[in-house]
Amino acid sequence: MAKKRTLTVPGRYGEVKGLCEFVAAGAVEAGLDEDAIFQLELCCDEAATNIIEHAYGGEDRGDIVCTYQVSVDAFTVMLRDNGRPFDPQAVKSRRWWQIFNR
Repeated sequence: MAKKRTLTVPGRYGEVKGLCEFVAAGAVEAGLDEDAIFQLELCCDEAATNIIEHAYGGEDRGDIVCTYQVSVDAFTVMLRDNGRPFDPQAVKSRRWWQIFNR
């Protein structure tokens, strides 16, 4: 049976560390190694920061809901917000050589 936990934090930069620690604790419980846990914390930090900056357009404009689920063969993390939606299809794709040859 999968174990699921949820944490809701205000969309503030000062809350990002606690959100990452919440995910790290779940990853430890799931048996992930130190490198995987570090990578998860890095991903959660980036995602939460992007929510604050881009979805909400600044601090204190909404909450971030973080849920993780531990199952026999997976550790799943989901961050949700109520900010502006992002459509990745609307972004013009560039190749790596286009980025470095500006």
